[in-house]
Amino acid sequence: MALHFSKYQAAGNDFVILEAADFEKVDAKKLCDRHFGIGADGILVNYRPDDPQNDAKMVIINSDGTTAEMCGNGLRCFAAYLTAERGLTLDPLRIETGNGTLDVNVEKRDGQLYVQASLGRSRVLFATQKIVIRERELAITGISMGNPHVVVFIRSNDIDTHAMASRLRFDNPLGFEANAEIVSNIDPAGRNADVIVCERGVGFTLGCGTGGAAVMRSLFLNGFARRNETWRLRFPGGIIEYRIAENDEILIGGIPEKCFEGIYEPK
Repeated sequence: MALHFSKYQAAGNDFVILEAADFEKVDAKKLCDRHFGIGADGILVNYRPDDPQNDAKMVIINSDGTTAEMCGNGLRCFAAYLTAERGLTLDPLRIETGNGTLDVNVEKRDGQLYVQASLGRSRVLFATQKIVIRERELAITGISMGNPHVVVFIRSNDIDTHAMASRLRFDNPLGFEANAEIVSNIDPAGRNADVIVCERGVGFTLGCGTGGAAVMRSLFLNGFARRNETWRLRFPGGIIEYRIAENDEILIGGIPEKCFEGIYEPK
C-alpha cells in the first residue's frame, strides 16, 4: 500500500508532508526514524479546513508521535508545499493551525519561494526572572506561541548550552516539558543573535520557527529589540528572519526548500 510524500526543510528543520488520507495509513514514529524510515523532525498533514473560507488545515505530528500545537518552520514548509504542489496561489494563504488561523505570504525571489508567515501574538507565561545554573545567574522568560517555550540569555560561550537546554526542557519554572532556547551573542546594533533549541517531543533541532519567535518576544521584553525591526537569528541549520509588527504579531520569513519526494510503503 504505497503512498506519495514530499520532504521539505527550513533552516534544517525537516518535515515529511502527507495528505490526510495517507497519514491514516502510517506509523509516525517509524516514518520519522532516520535509520528505518524517511527521517524527519515531524510530519505535516494537509487536512480540509474546518472553515470553508480558509485554504487549508495543517496538523503537526512530532517525531515521537505526539501532536504539536504549532511549528513556524513547518508552517513555512507547508505553505511552500501548497503553492508548489497543490496549486494554491492565494496571497495570503489562510491556514488553520493549533494556534488559530494564520496568514502566510508566498513570493518568488530569484526563482525560489520566499515565505513570510504571521505566527500570531505571543503570550507571556512568566516574566523574566533570575535562575542559577552551575553557580551562574541567568535570565529566563516563559513565552507561549501556541506551544510553551523557556528562553535563556547567556553572555559567556564557555557554558555547555546543550546540557543547559536539555535540563531546562524539563526542569523549568513552568513545571512541565517545554521547548528550551538558549540565546547568546546578542547584537542589538546588528540585530542578530545565536540560538540553540531543544524541542519538546523532538530533542535538539537545527532550527525552530516558534522558538525564534519566542526569542524575539523575549528580546523585546528585555529591551534588546523594538517593533518593526528585522532580526536575523542564527540557528545551527541556518538564518531565519523575524519581525514584531505594530500589532504585536510576530512574523517569520525565509526560503524553505524541497528536499525530495518519493513513494513510501508502510510496513
